[in-house]
Amino acid sequence: MSAKKTAPKRAAPSENDDEVQFIKSNKRQGMTASASSSKRRCKASGSTPKVSPSSSSDPATVLANLNTVVFPLTPVSLPEDSLAAIQSVQSDLLQEMSQLFHLGERMDDHASIKSDKAALTSQLREEKDNVLAKEKEIKDLKLRVRNQDEAWMLAASENVSLREQLERCEEEICVLR
Repeated sequence: MSAKKTAPKRAAPSENDDEVQFIKSNKRQGMTASASSSKRRCKASGSTPKVSPSSSSDPATVLANLNTVVFPLTPVSLPEDSLAAIQSVQSDLLQEMSQLFHLGERMDDHASIKSDKAALTSQLREEKDNVLAKEKEIKDLKLRVRNQDEAWMLAASENVSLREQLERCEEEICVLR
């Protein structure tokens, strides 16, 4: 039975007080179900009547078993006509199968999306690691350039001081001659 079924609307009692008509919004409209006091007591107390296995071949017993044991929480009883009951159950079963099939498709889509997401996340991490490695390399190169600039400045200042010393030495040599 469908999990999204709404509670059926109860119509006015018919001529026979033991029979109540339920009106539903889907294909099967105007189902009748007998509301005997014993059924009401069983459903109200939460217990279900026991069916003997030897009488399971009787269609009425099978139908009663379906109504009380298999679908105890469903507020609508299946009709007494066994063909209509079977068609009703088949219809609900096909509807549930269709919903499960579509849910399975969505789950497959979800799984493929999840694997795609994992692959893209992995690719993004690799690219991020590559970018971080390049940035580190750039920082190292900038530090090298700065160190070389400082070394060049020191060499230039030492060169200037050595030239000055050389000039002084040359002047002293000239004075000594």
